[in-house]
Amino acid sequence: MAGWSLKTLIMSFVDVPPEMIYGVLRCCPELTQLEWDTCDDPDAVVDALSCHCPKLTRLKMQYLVEGVPGDLIPCLVAGCPMLRDLSLDASLFNDCSLQALAQLRLTDLNLHDLNLHNMYDCSDAGLLALASGAAGQTLQRVTLSGSFIPHGAVSTLRAKCNTLS
Repeated sequence: MAGWSLKTLIMSFVDVPPEMIYGVLRCCPELTQLEWDTCDDPDAVVDALSCHCPKLTRLKMQYLVEGVPGDLIPCLVAGCPMLRDLSLDASLFNDCSLQALAQLRLTDLNLHDLNLHNMYDCSDAGLLALASGAAGQTLQRVTLSGSFIPHGAVSTLRAKCNTLS
């Protein structure tokens, strides 16, 4: 199947079945930016992106019915090695998710901006793991908005992430 030259795709308040997600993203090998609002199946989006969109540099998913499980983050980063900007409505993002991101090798990671919204189930330990891993060496900006920010989290990030601006 020939691919489209589409570089930016914005899906907002659209109900898309998982099989259609795969079909659309399979046709977009040149995709560099995806914004997906009100996604019912973020697993299918992340899986399709990691298989079919190696040039993706920016992913923004918000108003998720379910959060993106932490074990899908390494798959996303491996399948989209140029990913620099990741923005998630992370209501189900937790310490395990942060630790999965932290365990990535520096050679596999190009992430500069990490934006997590509505993240309520993370502790200093999860943020310390993130900051101590490879992400701590590549991240230039971290945004935690609408989130419960654990005591000491900001100082932990500042102390460990030398590249934060």
